[in-house]
Amino acid sequence: MSKPSNQNSIKMISQELGISIGTVSIVLNGRGDEKRISKATQQRILECAKRFHYQPNVFAKRLRHADKSGPIIALFWPSDFRMAMVGRFLQGIQAYQDDSLQNAELILQPYDQNNFQQSAAYLSSGYYSGAVIMGLSEKSFEYISSQEFDIPIVLMNRQSSQYSAVLVDDFDAGAMAASLLISRGHKKIALIGYGSHSRSSKMRRAGFINTCIEKGIILKQEYMIETDISAKGGSGAVETLLGQCGDDLPTGIFVLDSTIAFGALHAFHKHNIHIPEDLELVSYGDNPQDEYTIPSLTSIRMPLEQMSQDCMRIMSDLLSNKLTNNVSYMHSASVVCRDSCGMYGENYFRK
Repeated sequence: MSKPSNQNSIKMISQELGISIGTVSIVLNGRGDEKRISKATQQRILECAKRFHYQPNVFAKRLRHADKSGPIIALFWPSDFRMAMVGRFLQGIQAYQDDSLQNAELILQPYDQNNFQQSAAYLSSGYYSGAVIMGLSEKSFEYISSQEFDIPIVLMNRQSSQYSAVLVDDFDAGAMAASLLISRGHKKIALIGYGSHSRSSKMRRAGFINTCIEKGIILKQEYMIETDISAKGGSGAVETLLGQCGDDLPTGIFVLDSTIAFGALHAFHKHNIHIPEDLELVSYGDNPQDEYTIPSLTSIRMPLEQMSQDCMRIMSDLLSNKLTNNVSYMHSASVVCRDSCGMYGENYFRK
């Protein structure tokens, strides 16, 4: 039988002793006295570690020299999340100028969006100097909020009293999409969303629906489609929409993710439904490829580059002990007008 990985060993030790993963990680990385963990608890953890064949990892050795080589910062990114967003996030970091992070090493750490507990052992000074976490589900957010970790943590798009955070106003982003379509004169409006554990998608949906109701727009049940985050999902959503609506098609659609919108455009083209002539479409995200679809996508833009810079700014202050309290930065979304909403080159101001 193969030996368990360090990550699994820490989890097993935690479960065996009924001690938090964070405390186990602290002791195994030689910081038990510094964090005032009792000698008895440290001894129990070390003895249990021997039974589970725990081996010190190479990250710990590198971190001992972090003062000379620069901090090692993990970007926890859900394994099934939109990878196009990673590029934009990294572009923002590259544009960020800060001497304290000049030699920082950034490591992409995939995780299961709905089960962060499996990756919690990596939130430790034995692996990283600090961590930025993107895309937490409600379940995973509740989990990390119940734990203590020995490295600074910044959450992307998750409000927290326990950790610093950088957010976009997702409710307002959804409201913005609804206002845009309504300002274009649409009365029959559809929503193509996705079943997600993400609070941000739920807030965008809520903002969209709330604004439609406020403006007197009735959202028919057959106009509300759920799919998965993929081009195939978008194509399937359109097939479902056409099958449910018959000749009573909507004239405007908000798609909660641009990857879904790619498939939707393909399906509408296949059915000889012309965009924007027959139907106008707005998506959320504004990834680089949105400009090159046919037609190009009008998008509600998440300011990801600016948000990533704020994450690094907060992380720098946390690592240098300039911050004594948690902080939150809130960003606003914006509209990028292109062909799919018949507005290319126009300025849009919400009324």
